[in-house]
Amino acid sequence: MSGDSVAPHQRAACEQLHSEYKQCLAKNGRTHFSACTDFHSKLRACENMLGTSYCIDEGINLMKCTKNPDPSFCAKEFVAMRECNRPQGPHLVLSSSPSSPPHYELRPEVKHLYNVDSTDLGSAVAPVRSKEQLDRVADSLKADLNLPGYGHIPYKWESLRPNPGA
Repeated sequence: MSGDSVAPHQRAACEQLHSEYKQCLAKNGRTHFSACTDFHSKLRACENMLGTSYCIDEGINLMKCTKNPDPSFCAKEFVAMRECNRPQGPHLVLSSSPSSPPHYELRPEVKHLYNVDSTDLGSAVAPVRSKEQLDRVADSLKADLNLPGYGHIPYKWESLRPNPGA
């Protein structure tokens, strides 16, 4: 049964169930969202019947992560939830293979909507950061952009000096 051939009363029942699920989540919050698991099997049946997604797994993963955030502060989970909620379905997907770290890709059928040459959008794992690395990048930008007084924070009285920032 495809989403187009579903009876209106079935569609309305699924919409009502989804509304009740969202109310349950709002009432119980991220600390007690397990109180809403009774809805999952019925919502999954609705997803299959309607050919849509209620983003159940993405929402659960995001709530679990935000209870105890990882070093990325749940970036992958936020992206997954945002993409799941797109009206035409996700544009960005997280891909991984045994030979490469996880990376984001555009679904090929939506590539024409973006100004990109490749569907590969880059790593989903943030590079390791250090103060030395950030200082090198800042110095490189300062030199490339010819920014005098870079890093200087002027105060109101600085404008009274003949050469502020020097």
